[in-house]
Amino acid sequence: MRTSAALALFTLFALALLPSPGAAQVRFDGLDISGGYWGWEGQDFTDVEAGPRLGVAPLLRIGEFWNVGVEAVYATAEVQLVAIPIDIKETGVNGIVRRYLADPNDVHAYVQARGGWSRLESDIAEGLEGQVLSYEQSGLALGAELGVGFPAGRYIDVLWAGGFGWNSYTQCEVFGQSGGYRYIQFGDDCSAIRWGVRVGIVLGRSDG
Repeated sequence: MRTSAALALFTLFALALLPSPGAAQVRFDGLDISGGYWGWEGQDFTDVEAGPRLGVAPLLRIGEFWNVGVEAVYATAEVQLVAIPIDIKETGVNGIVRRYLADPNDVHAYVQARGGWSRLESDIAEGLEGQVLSYEQSGLALGAELGVGFPAGRYIDVLWAGGFGWNSYTQCEVFGQSGGYRYIQFGDDCSAIRWGVRVGIVLGRSDG
């Protein structure tokens, strides 16, 4: 239920950002490549530490002040419960809508909404013999971002942005330890608040 409500709210937010049907031509507006540092919050992810996040998104310009695109994401995190941490890898795909608040050919601010799919993977050593078990889970990822762009050349932008998000998974990994060994339990319908900052560069940006 809460996943459906969040998706509905995100849809309304994204529609509010979209330009009117009478907008100008659509054209390629560069490749957004970024690296950042993102954290996890929430009772289901208490022991998950922040880690690096990479993103790549081809962008289309719609009219003068709009971008839409598709973002591929790769991120890592750790669970520091025992001497040997549990590594978590996140991959995902998001649709994004970006609205420039000033002329994008000058220094400008923008707001952005995103929504898509997130997948978490981890390898966990269990038992006396240290056998490795792999666990995977997928879910919904929603988010918003506020950023500033600095034109660094005719076809290049440098970006700095901060954002937050909400991830929801139908089955959740909950980590613990007992007798010096790691174990895993499963819970239903877990979620996390995501937060972070990123710096990036847009290559091939339209100068129109």
